[in-house]
Amino acid sequence: MAFLGLGGLTRLLHSRRTARTAGALPRRIGFVVPFSEHEWYRSLARCMQAHAARLGIELEIVDAEENLREDVAQREREIARAAAEQVAPGDVILIDGGGAITTYLAEELACRENVTVITNALPVLEALHNCPNVTLLATGGLLRRGHDTFSGPTAEQALRDLRADKLFLTATGVTPDFGLSHGNLAEVATKQAMIRAAREVILLADHTKFGQEAVAPIAPLSTVSRLITDNALAAGTRLSLTQMGIEVVIARALPE
Repeated sequence: MAFLGLGGLTRLLHSRRTARTAGALPRRIGFVVPFSEHEWYRSLARCMQAHAARLGIELEIVDAEENLREDVAQREREIARAAAEQVAPGDVILIDGGGAITTYLAEELACRENVTVITNALPVLEALHNCPNVTLLATGGLLRRGHDTFSGPTAEQALRDLRADKLFLTATGVTPDFGLSHGNLAEVATKQAMIRAAREVILLADHTKFGQEAVAPIAPLSTVSRLITDNALAAGTRLSLTQMGIEVVIARALPE
């Protein structure tokens, strides 16, 4: 099946000459929709489906955004698996409230022996609360229900009194100049407190985070000792990070 963009599909479906020549018509085509939530693209897709049906062509609508989300989610799962391999028996680790990727990490740690996890993330607590061999410490603080994280002075004070071997940190953006940055101001101070409480900072970031600058800086990039990312990170970026003294760990490649 051939997948066409807007221009190619429009030319195909609206060509009178093609429509008259039945042998030239494909039996099945795909239409890649870049912005499926936009009403204009929804209307266009409906028109395309109706016209393709009149020509006897099977039309498959492909949501580019959804495909991208699924690809990033799979890459995040692979990064989480690679991160779990960095955890040794007896480790005390901090897990940041960083959305899906740290939840995946918690799921990977569910059967580990003799691990202590400190976290401000409600999904991490939920993933590990039935694991008898994992000691759980919650930072407490104000629960931000939209993000399922605890933050604020209570969480920051708890972190001042704790020490961890490793911090698994997330960020919205990563650049050499602005460093690690985050889009939620309320969580930045908690992330900074986690950095101060950890002996080693391990950044979990897929390739889409690089070259982005969010509203508030968390810390300089030099704070990170190890990066775990996916194989789509540009080779030049890998080299630059290595030259900064940051160990770059590439998660297993996605299956073909």
